Amino acid sequence: SYLSTHEQVANDEVEKMLAISDATAERYLNQLEHEGRIEQIGRTGRNVIYKKRSWNLPAAGRRVQDCVFPKK
Repeated sequence: SYLSTHEQVANDEVEKMLAISDATAERYLNQLEHEGRIEQIGRTGRNVIYKKRSWNLPAAGRRVQDCVFPKK
């Protein structure tokens, strides 16, 4: 993946790499953020970048406690 060789990525870079619209790039990045794979740095506009998370969040619907301390 791009983030395995680069520290960060911006929406504009995703648009150019994938030849997609701004809205589609934003949807893709939001989905990756929702899945816990990346985190958004900055709030809005050109100052926003995305970085790969150093740890993964639990899957939707699971609690952090259940992932860290699974029930036996």
